[in-house]
Amino acid sequence: MFTSFLIKKCLCVCALFIVFIFSGTPAYGALLQVGVDESVFQIGDTVLVTVRINTQGAEINVLEGSLRFNGDFESVRVREISVGGSQFSLWSRKPSWSSQDHSISFVAGEPGGVKSDGAQVFTLALEGQKEGRLEISAVDLIAYLHNGAGTVQAVDFTPLVLDIVSVEKDGERKDMLREMIASDNTPPSVLQATLGSDPSLFGGQLFLSIEVRDEESGIDYLQITEDGFVSVRSGSEYVLQNQDGTSRVEIVAFDKAGNRRVVEFVPREISDGNMPWFVLGAVLILVFLISFVFVKKRRNMRSKTLA
Repeated sequence: MFTSFLIKKCLCVCALFIVFIFSGTPAYGALLQVGVDESVFQIGDTVLVTVRINTQGAEINVLEGSLRFNGDFESVRVREISVGGSQFSLWSRKPSWSSQDHSISFVAGEPGGVKSDGAQVFTLALEGQKEGRLEISAVDLIAYLHNGAGTVQAVDFTPLVLDIVSVEKDGERKDMLREMIASDNTPPSVLQATLGSDPSLFGGQLFLSIEVRDEESGIDYLQITEDGFVSVRSGSEYVLQNQDGTSRVEIVAFDKAGNRRVVEFVPREISDGNMPWFVLGAVLILVFLISFVFVKKRRNMRSKTLA
């Protein structure tokens, strides 16, 4: 009965998301901001570029788009892209660098909504490679209001211009990424694990779904140890080596500064013996991905109509 109830709840959420996507009407006002402490830096220096969203008093729960590098894009190297400290907890597409079209695309979500004049989305670490001028612009920016009606909100953007200059004198180069990591003394702030089992995943074997967040340098890796088994590095999903779920499991989450958070538990003790909680989370994430597909289709239909 409990399982049936949860399935119905999940189906209701799916229906609401579909309504959410197709019933939207445009609104305006949000502003994506890209900031840097020093817009002029030398070859060999590494600067941090922070991407933030000013919702202008509104509350949004989905943000998508791409940052595009124009001009002398070979003047910098993208050393790292971090979602550490982001106010968005779901990523249909984590920000990733494409060397083919010199852009960083992302799709972020936050079920509880985001309302802020400067909510952090993600951070870039750029290293100067050669002299030149780089402009960071944005394309295909769009947000959805957290209002239950699926209102589409256009997002404005002001380009950022960076100048990379020759080295004025020999010496150690400035490295803001290293400084940021060195100043991080806070361990990962959230660590939860839920037990799951599904015929379509991992051959039906029991597995853990692990959620962890870090507010500063970002998550580096997870180390998982089951009693009687060798420790392994893992991603957000881990297939239990002891499939009866009775072995004690230790999960250690490390951030990029080496800080760690440790959690120990017996998997069977976090399951109610009915429907694993992971199924509900998986459905919600799946719905988020489906909604993204609907968004794309809807925008394509809109483009054809305008054409």
